[in-house]
Amino acid sequence: MKVLIFPSWYPTPDSPINGIFFKEQAKSLVRKQIDATVLYSEAWSIKGFKLFDPNRGTAVQVEDQVPTYRYKDYNYALNFIQNAAGKQYLKRIKKLYLQYKNQYGKPDIIHAHSVLWGGWAASKIAKEEGIPFVLTEHSSSLGRGLLSDSQINELRQVYQAADKLIAVSPSLKILMQSLVPGKAISIIPNIVDLSHFTLKSPKDLTGKFRFFSLAFLNKNKGMDILIEAFAKSFKGNKKVELIIGGKGQEKENLMQLTENLGVSDMVHFRGELDRVKTAEEMKKANAFVLASRYETFGVVYIEALASGTPVIGTKCGGPEMIIDSSNGLLVDIDDVAQLSEALRYMERQAKEYNPSELRENCLNRFGEQIVVSEIIKIYEECR
Repeated sequence: MKVLIFPSWYPTPDSPINGIFFKEQAKSLVRKQIDATVLYSEAWSIKGFKLFDPNRGTAVQVEDQVPTYRYKDYNYALNFIQNAAGKQYLKRIKKLYLQYKNQYGKPDIIHAHSVLWGGWAASKIAKEEGIPFVLTEHSSSLGRGLLSDSQINELRQVYQAADKLIAVSPSLKILMQSLVPGKAISIIPNIVDLSHFTLKSPKDLTGKFRFFSLAFLNKNKGMDILIEAFAKSFKGNKKVELIIGGKGQEKENLMQLTENLGVSDMVHFRGELDRVKTAEEMKKANAFVLASRYETFGVVYIEALASGTPVIGTKCGGPEMIIDSSNGLLVDIDDVAQLSEALRYMERQAKEYNPSELRENCLNRFGEQIVVSEIIKIYEECR
């Protein structure tokens, strides 16, 4: 079975974690003997424009066992022109598609990840070529109110056009159904490459009780709430620390917040972490915590549980699919008092969670074999 994958975002040398779960899903499909190929329009910031850039144009290579076609060029789309980004994406993807088609013929399936703009381009090409089209939605933009009316209309049209629709969580399915009432939507979580995330041992833990958090440092991830709750619970307690991984525009503000709250010596920022370093931090942590304001899923919770680390999350959409009383705690969004209480509880009770059971239950629910089998079943239903 030949499958073309159109991701709306994807890892690049500058952002190796961006869309990593799309790449991991493609790798899993290849391991299952699916002839999967990725087509991606890699748009660079116009700020770094060079008239004669040798890296512009089409690049084809095998990346981690996955044949990958990239169209690399600057982002010339003007924000004030409606759907300019989508039209640019479609034009570039069409070039990649024709190159693939000329060499291998039509694919059996096109599988796009998120509407804007991989899914939008996929719907156009699938219609022109008469190819079944699967769409998995991941984006939190609809739930966070970040889309314009025209973009919401694009979502509605692409959802309606898809032969099969997939949501990565029940909460996202509900949002999608509000745009296409009556349309069947399957729930299949993201595939997470857990090869780096092995079970912790007691020797991995430091002397202090360590909370770990990892996210892109923007307003949505709620790091401000986490720092406030941490300070409320543990200020002055030198036996507890908070490690924060990730980069983003809020980093300076968050560092200043730790100064203002008097916990700068207890909260440590690690910067952007690759998978190996993330796995190391997960094993060193007594508990993982993330206070997001909205999530469609929550890959980091899976990575923590696979390491045998209990978790604290918020009731913000995705985490409810992952976290229950057997593996952690859920608190309300933006509730410093509740989160503070959860942190104190976890500091007392984390040792009561069995790391082996946390990992085993996680793999049984979210392991690669489980998830990829569901995806292949969707493909077979399209043929």
